[in-house]
Amino acid sequence: MMNQKLMRTIGLGVGMMLVSACGADGATGTTIEAKLTDFKISPSTPTVQAGVISFRVHNTGQEMHEMALIRTDFDPKQLPMDATGGAVETADGMTLIAEAEAIAPGAQKTFSATVTPGTYVLICNTIANGKKHYALGMAERITVTA
Repeated sequence: MMNQKLMRTIGLGVGMMLVSACGADGATGTTIEAKLTDFKISPSTPTVQAGVISFRVHNTGQEMHEMALIRTDFDPKQLPMDATGGAVETADGMTLIAEAEAIAPGAQKTFSATVTPGTYVLICNTIANGKKHYALGMAERITVTA
């Protein structure tokens, strides 16, 4: 009888820790689903709260893509570009926060970043088969609120 009582108490304690851990993850972070197609980025939401953001990036296109998160006040369609038509991720006024590179067609990658209030852009800066994906329109704004 004592063993059953002890086992129930231990089981209840473990269950409470699991619920607490799950609640903590949900309360401190946001997940953005981002779909990459040929040639568009579609985030599940354009606005998120500051803190930890996880990006789950799905390449549903036919070409290799990537997704970079950059903090900037520039309009997403008017980032500084190099001679090839790619965005200059290290230009003045731009800070590369995190990225997922080389996402094959049909594949998915994830990354997380801690962000503060401000404006950010999501871009695909891949150059493949002579196509500069940023120059073809693969850029979207994300706004982070307090």
